[in-house]
Amino acid sequence: MAGRKKGGGGNNLVTIIIGVIAVCIAGTIIVDSASGQRALEAFGLHGSVSQLKPGADSQKSNNLGIKIPKAGADSQGKNNLSLSLPTPSASPSASASATSPTPSTSATTGQWPAAANAAITPKQALAQLDKITVNAPHLAGYAGNRERLFGKWQNSSQLCGSGTTRDLIMKRDMTDVAMTKACKVQTGVLQDPYTGKTIRFDRSKSTLTVQIDHVVAVQDAWASGLWGASAQERLTYANDPDVLLAVDGPANEQKGSGVASLISSKSRQAATRAQWGGEVWMPSNKAYRCDYMVKRVEIKTKYGLSMTQAEKTETKKVLEACPAE
Repeated sequence: MAGRKKGGGGNNLVTIIIGVIAVCIAGTIIVDSASGQRALEAFGLHGSVSQLKPGADSQKSNNLGIKIPKAGADSQGKNNLSLSLPTPSASPSASASATSPTPSTSATTGQWPAAANAAITPKQALAQLDKITVNAPHLAGYAGNRERLFGKWQNSSQLCGSGTTRDLIMKRDMTDVAMTKACKVQTGVLQDPYTGKTIRFDRSKSTLTVQIDHVVAVQDAWASGLWGASAQERLTYANDPDVLLAVDGPANEQKGSGVASLISSKSRQAATRAQWGGEVWMPSNKAYRCDYMVKRVEIKTKYGLSMTQAEKTETKKVLEACPAE
């Protein structure tokens, strides 16, 4: 009897130990739950469950990208630490600066319509200049007869309705052009090659702010060769886009015949060949003078026109001072 009691007590002890272990395991499983908190309190354990867990700081993930391999035989004597730092993100201000477009610059002095550019270089113009004939000007027969000798603006085959060569050149040389259904230019903006000014044209206010200029003036063309041409040839010259530019109206009127000392307004009817001087009219925009003089040579070569000796000498002097290309 005594032996059986002793054995029974041993079994009870084992049962108690197993029960304690089970309680510990169960507590571990449910330690994070609210019910686990209540269970601990039932066993006389008080205090926050969070006190049994790692602190908040230790729960933060490692955002530096540091990877530490497990220690192994090959880790002895060398550093296998793999360090990968994340790429810093661009600040909002830097991002905005990188994506913001560069402000556009409006046309300014030194810019002009593409048609105002010479088609050849000053060096090539000098070669053409050598072949231009020197002759005294033929002045007779022009005075007061410009329209009869060179005609009016012709209807342009490149425009609709009543659009003329004048409208064609304005459309070509200006920007922001508005036209009627009949292809008449009403408004536009010109970067004037002669003055370098920006001119806003509005036909309803004035037709004189922008005018169509013959780079080699019709009076010059008449005096240097077209006096002997047919009426149709002169009409073709007067409407040739290669000869024409849209320019500042006052500058065009000041230019006149194209040769400053040709004749004074008071002696126009009594002009003689001796009064055809050599001072070629030049644009006030100095940046355009080389292109202007090259275009004069181009036009005179195309139509077989002559120059006075003084005009040719001055033209050569200007071209030799221009960039070769």
